[in-house]
Amino acid sequence: MSCIPLPQNHTITDGCFVMDNQVQIVVGKNIPCELGDLLNEYLHILTGISVELCQSSEVNHVKKTIVLQANQLTKGTSIDGVDESYTINITPESINIASETTTGIARAIQLLRQLFVCDKDVWSVPAGVILDEPEFKWRGLHLDVSRHFFTVDEVCKFIDTLAYHRMNVCHLHLTDDQGWRIEIKKYPKLTSVGSKRDCSLIGHESERPRKYDTKIHEGFYTQEDIKQIVSFATQRHITIVPEIDMPGHMQAAISAYPEWGCTNEFQSKCQRISTI
Repeated sequence: MSCIPLPQNHTITDGCFVMDNQVQIVVGKNIPCELGDLLNEYLHILTGISVELCQSSEVNHVKKTIVLQANQLTKGTSIDGVDESYTINITPESINIASETTTGIARAIQLLRQLFVCDKDVWSVPAGVILDEPEFKWRGLHLDVSRHFFTVDEVCKFIDTLAYHRMNVCHLHLTDDQGWRIEIKKYPKLTSVGSKRDCSLIGHESERPRKYDTKIHEGFYTQEDIKQIVSFATQRHITIVPEIDMPGHMQAAISAYPEWGCTNEFQSKCQRISTI
């Protein structure tokens, strides 16, 4: 099995589940339709095949099935105390994914993405039984958009990569000396001024003399952008942890509002030089 991370327990049996047009996704009563849609989207991107979604009462028993079943409709991750464990039972006729929670189903969907293999344009999953749960409650990565701005699409791609590896936290570093990246409507200069810097450091900050490029670096997220990012993460059961530094690391903010500083002197260029 080639998966990252490996599941806790995996038993291989005979045969495999072949993906084709005779497959249907069966969504249990506690499963939000968006999870079924997400799985269908992943399968289409991977195999080029779009399949039918149906409820348990609408199953076509002639077709093969991928069944999503959860005992509880839950939102959140293990850092909120939500159970993320799940089982996947794979036979040539069906893939049954079961969990106590919809978050567990979301994790199983990501593992299923990794289980598919292609041989001569035929996509399949080896038969077997998987029992899995995360070893750690907090499993995440930090994305520093303050020093190096990323677009909304790039942030969402990063989040989807986290989900693919069954992580559950995306730590977004939204403010620092090098740039203020989140819209605060009451204080518009935080982004009109504080999101821009004139140059960035070349090399390491300990090098002397220091060298800088001449490129303006700028960008910020509107409140609508943040909502889009959070919605994308929530669909994948990823928690967004925003980092807004204070009282230190505030030169970007003070460049916009010098009166917030605690000294009588301020050099606006300080905000505009990246220390990375």
